[in-house]
Amino acid sequence: MIIDKENWKRFVSGFGVVGGLIGFGNSRYCFILEEKERNVHRDPPPKTRLLFARMERPMERRFYAVDFSQLEFPRFASATTAGVDEFIVCDMDGVTVVYNDVVAEIGAEQPGIVTTWSDEKHNAPVKRLKRVNGKLYAICLDRRVLLRQGSNRWVEVAGLARPAERADKRVSNLGFGFADMDAFAPGDTYAVGGRGEVWHYNGKEWRRCDFPSDDPLKTVCCAGDGKVYITGNHGSLWVGGGDTWKRLAAAEYTVSFNDTAWFADRLWLSNDYALYTLEKDAIQPAAVPDFVQLSTRRLDLSADRSLLLSAGKHGASQFDGKQWQLLFSATELG
Repeated sequence: MIIDKENWKRFVSGFGVVGGLIGFGNSRYCFILEEKERNVHRDPPPKTRLLFARMERPMERRFYAVDFSQLEFPRFASATTAGVDEFIVCDMDGVTVVYNDVVAEIGAEQPGIVTTWSDEKHNAPVKRLKRVNGKLYAICLDRRVLLRQGSNRWVEVAGLARPAERADKRVSNLGFGFADMDAFAPGDTYAVGGRGEVWHYNGKEWRRCDFPSDDPLKTVCCAGDGKVYITGNHGSLWVGGGDTWKRLAAAEYTVSFNDTAWFADRLWLSNDYALYTLEKDAIQPAAVPDFVQLSTRRLDLSADRSLLLSAGKHGASQFDGKQWQLLFSATELG
């Protein structure tokens, strides 16, 4: 494991694991932790702790943590922007935390990502941060996608008009816009969300695809088998591309999938409780060691696509395509 009992007690005790990231040439991790809830209403919201691990350092100098009270329901990703390796974390309102080697200590950009539009009369919350084709994007409701181009510089991707219905402030934005984005190439990009919203970018313009459902869409994966996989509410799953889609699984789970990723020639799907794979067009519990299922909530692929990180609930583990490695476990350290 990458942490000992002394550092576990110092940095992790009293917190639960929300997710994790691999970055900086696979030499560092960022784990997103959340103070264990004191009330079910999250009022006030629990404290968020970002725990950074520099694996080139000895155990006594490996970890660094910083706490935030304003980062409720954090979104997170790692990327290299303008030659700088970074871990980026934000909340739905765009308050952004940045960790890199340019600043001596962790830095906060406020608001970082501007989520308002139309003379600040409307707000399009950030649903996800994601590295796509090596670049970092903020994926938002109201069909907004923003590209990170440098420190505190987020530029809206052109060609995506706001939903006409949202001109009326009384119309909720929950049915419009994006929850996830992925791509085979810069000119073959998919963004999904809203109620059955699937959009495709061909390098010149965006087009809304025909999709056979108005199900709220959650994730999209442009997979190594050349197919696009989309998940919806409570674990529904479609496969296809363009205007042609086939439903593989109905909405039969208590929660939706948080992440989908193509790794080691298969589709992986994670929710708050378990890790799954797609086997012969059927979603099955992943055939993995028990410690992996105990450390499942969110997935992250390394930038070179050589490692799959699973983090959540009680710990974290990673897969190199051949063997799973336990990074840490509350059952063994807590």
